[in-house]
Amino acid sequence: MKKVVLVLIFLLMASYLFADVKIGGAIGGNGNLGGGFIVGTGLGFEAGVFANVYLSRMFSIQPELNFIYIRVNEDGSTETARFIEVPVLAKLNFGRFSVFAGPAIQFIVGDIELDRRGNNFTICYSPDSRLAFGGIVGIGYALPVGNGNFLFELRSRSIITGGVGDDTEGVWLTTGLRVGYAHRFF
Repeated sequence: MKKVVLVLIFLLMASYLFADVKIGGAIGGNGNLGGGFIVGTGLGFEAGVFANVYLSRMFSIQPELNFIYIRVNEDGSTETARFIEVPVLAKLNFGRFSVFAGPAIQFIVGDIELDRRGNNFTICYSPDSRLAFGGIVGIGYALPVGNGNFLFELRSRSIITGGVGDDTEGVWLTTGLRVGYAHRFF
């Protein structure tokens, strides 16, 4: 984890060398639509910080550091999980609209909790591994405000390989809407 944080800090510091950098934060909701390691539907939330480094007018790289909370209800039980996620997204910008995709490293924080309401007990279990590799795809819209932008993004996450169990590979984990603000410091 220390190496990943150091790489993220290096990317953020190196981003100051570019002429157009926007640094910001975002918060939003997410939902499981019935796929992934947790079968069922439910809502959660996410929050994070990012640096959007414009390499050209139409292309940018966006490293992020996100916290994700997933809560899913199924057949009278609730399952929750928490993740720290470090994605690096490639972004194509078309005026105010954008399309993005990229890899992500996901760290499972704590135990995954299963609360069976009918039987009044809670089970906490540790996943097979706390590290998973995934991907993010999405679309976004930027509304200019002063020296920055309000951001609206619809994104989906997938676990490609790793940690939660054998049946998690290649399935969508969450779909969510994020709202954020990015400020240009240069």
